[in-house]
Amino acid sequence: MTLAELKTGQKVQVSALDTDPVTQERLRAIGFGRGRILTLLQKDPHRPLLVGFYGTDSRIALGLELAQVIRVTFLEHR
Repeated sequence: MTLAELKTGQKVQVSALDTDPVTQERLRAIGFGRGRILTLLQKDPHRPLLVGFYGTDSRIALGLELAQVIRVTFLEHR
């Protein structure tokens, strides 16, 4: 599943970046490394996705094209 397929409010963990090495490094540099926990804060077809980084107050707007290369898995409830 990719970040682009999520619904608003879902919490996931980054599992892989399916893109070229340069784009992978850029995504890691802005916080999308493997294992990072994210929440989709806003999804609107006419705007970029708004993603929140778990454990911080950081948010980022992300275009659909980039969101489609970020593979995620749902967190297991404990």
